[in-house]
Amino acid sequence: DQAEMLVVEMGANHKGEIRDLCKIADPDYGIITNIGKAHLEGFGGYEGVIAAKSELYDHIAGKKGKVFVNIGNPLLRKLSEGIDRITYNTNGTAEVSSVLINETPVLEAEVTWKEGKFNLKTGLYGKYNHENVAAAVCAGLYFNVVPDSIREAVSSYRPDNMRSQIIETGKNRIYLDAYNANPTSMQNALEFFAGTQGSKKMLILGDMLELGKDSRKEHKAILNFIKNHDFDVTILIGPEFSRAAAAERCLLFTDPESASV
Repeated sequence: DQAEMLVVEMGANHKGEIRDLCKIADPDYGIITNIGKAHLEGFGGYEGVIAAKSELYDHIAGKKGKVFVNIGNPLLRKLSEGIDRITYNTNGTAEVSSVLINETPVLEAEVTWKEGKFNLKTGLYGKYNHENVAAAVCAGLYFNVVPDSIREAVSSYRPDNMRSQIIETGKNRIYLDAYNANPTSMQNALEFFAGTQGSKKMLILGDMLELGKDSRKEHKAILNFIKNHDFDVTILIGPEFSRAAAAERCLLFTDPESASV
C-alpha cells in the first residue's frame, strides 16, 4: 500500500503478449529501449517484432499516458508520433541529452537537461549500453530524482545476469554478454570487443535461437563480421553455428560440454 511506483519489464516472443500484459499492469508510462532481431521465429520476422513491441505504445496512447523515447532512433521516433512523449538522445538534442565522454574501460557521459549538466561514470561497457543509461537517467529526472542520486545509482550498478558482465579471473578478462543472444545484441557485443585493446582475443559464441527461417542467414552475417576482424581464436558452439561455419577457420563444438573438455 505504501508503494508509489511499480516498474514492470514486459517480455514477449509472440504477438499479443505485450498487449495482454498491458491489460494486467495497465501502465501509465512506457519505454521501448530498442527493437532488435529477437525471437524472429515466434514473431514471424522483424516486422512482427516491431508490431509486437508497438503494443506498449498503443496502450499508452489509448489511456493518454506518456512514453520515454530515444528521439535519435528513427524507428522509435516514428512509432511514437502522436503520443505524449518525453525525449532523450545520445547524439543530439532532446529534453535529456547524454554525450559519451569515454567508452573504455567503462562508459562515462555528460548529461544535459533543462536545469543544467552533470557527469556520471558507469560500471558498464559498450556504446550500446549508453542508450540504456540515457533512458534510465531520463526517467529519473522526469520523476524528480536528484542528479546526485541518479549518479550514485548508475555508478554503483554492476550487472550479474550474463548481460554486460566483466569477470576478472587473474589470468584473463572475460566480457560475458550471453543472455538469450540475438543477431542485434551479438553484433553490438562483437563490435565493442573488436575495438578493445588486448592480446590473444578469444571469442566463445553459442547459437542464437528462435530465429526460424532467418537462422542460417543471421549466423552467416555474424561469421562474416568475425572474418573481417582480428580475433586470435574463435570457438563456436551449437548446431546452428556448425552448419553455417562448415568451411570457416573456427573451432566447432556441438554443445557446451564438449567445448569445455
